[in-house]
This record gives sequence, structure tokens and C-alpha cells, in this order.
Amino acid sequence: MIIAIIIPFDTIGGAETFALTLLKRQIVRKEISKIIFITFQTSKYHTKYSCPIKSEKLKHINLKYFGKYINHIYVFICLFNFLITNKVNVVHSHLISAIYLSIFPLFFRKVKFVHTIHNQAKHDLGSYKYSPHFFLRYIYYSQISSISISESVKKSIKRYYGLKTKLIYNGTDIFDHENNELKKFNFLENTKYFLAVGNTRLQKNYELLIDSFKIVSKNHNMKLLIIGALVDNFKDVKINTYEKFNIYFLG
Repeated sequence: MIIAIIIPFDTIGGAETFALTLLKRQIVRKEISKIIFITFQTSKYHTKYSCPIKSEKLKHINLKYFGKYINHIYVFICLFNFLITNKVNVVHSHLISAIYLSIFPLFFRKVKFVHTIHNQAKHDLGSYKYSPHFFLRYIYYSQISSISISESVKKSIKRYYGLKTKLIYNGTDIFDHENNELKKFNFLENTKYFLAVGNTRLQKNYELLIDSFKIVSKNHNMKLLIIGALVDNFKDVKINTYEKFNIYFLG
């Protein structure tokens, strides 16, 4: 069996970590002879991605970023050409790759397409309802096996698109991840700790979490620990300025 995994890779978040973890598990399976890991960037502000996993069964292809509008056409053409010139049994897509693959199931009927939906439908869309993005995703989801990572995501897809999806809970290999900053953190007795895990993408709404914590913590002995990559509005934030509010970014 030959599998192609397609995912945008601008930063390491939940979806990207999931894809890498799944990739490592699939490589060791005997029935899988080859995996093609296709990544692409959606912004010029991010550097070319290099896959940290090495194996004779793995081929990594990273598509160069060519600008906001040209990039959409370029990614579409590259993916279409890839499926024409390569024998693939399964395509497993993630995130915005759905809009590029929208009509592919019509042309590649012998390929099994699977898409994992990692976010609430409204936030995952990347645009407004009934926009071109909406219809491209709807066309894709309605033709393939779509998987939601949580019950709330599953319900949001049903409400937003009127489509049913399979439910497979997200997960990762906890033994592959250690946080040195968390290990060094000085935990105190008689202090309550709140832990937030995940990168600071806009849809995670960390601003609301932080503002709420500042209010609640005024009369309580508590600390907020945030573990995840700093992106979007938090990309250049001075993390030390939050410590006076008992908020700690631990990477």
C-alpha cells in the first residue's frame, strides 16, 4: 500500500504533530510499502519545512511558496500532477489542503481519499460561509471519508455543512515529547495551576483565556502555564511581561 499525506506546514501545532506521529506509526507497518509526505507553506514568512523523520519507505516533498495568489494555482497543479504521475492507494489530507483536492476524487476514482478535520467548521474554513472555500470543502467532504477529531468538531461539521463525519479522537505519542521548561518550572504548594496546551493560532482565542485568567486570579493564588508555539498575535510577544500576572509561556 502506498499512502500520500498532504498537509500545510507553517508551524508545529496539533494537526502537524498528529500528522508526524501518525507518519511514524505508519512507517513501521508491513502492509505499507511507501509513504509520500507532501507539505507546503501558505505564507512567505515561514521557512521551507524539512521533515525530521527519516526512512527508506518515506519520501518528503515540500512545495515552495510562490506568493499569495499564485501559490494556490501552483499547489493545485503540483498535487494534480503528483497523482497523475504516481501510483497512490490512499491520500490522507489535513487542514486547508481540502480546497486544493476538492475535485480530485472525481478524476482519481481508484484512490481512497481521507481528510481529518482538526478544527471547528467555522474556524477551519478560513473564510465566510458560502464563500468559494466553503463550497470547495463541501464538495470534497461529501465525496470522501471525513474524520472529526472530537465530538464538538463532528457536530460543527453537521451544523455548518449538513454532512456526517466519522469520529476518531485525536492523540499523540506522549513519550516523544518532553518540555524542558516545564520540567524546570518551580511548582509551589498551595498554588493552583492551569495548563493550556497548543499553539497560539487566532482560532484558539488565547486573548480571551488570558483576559479571563487575569480577572479570576486577582483574588486567588493561581498560575497559568501555556505550552505551545507562539504564532500569529503572539509571535513577537515579550513573554516576561506576562509573569507579573502569573502567566508563563513555556514553549
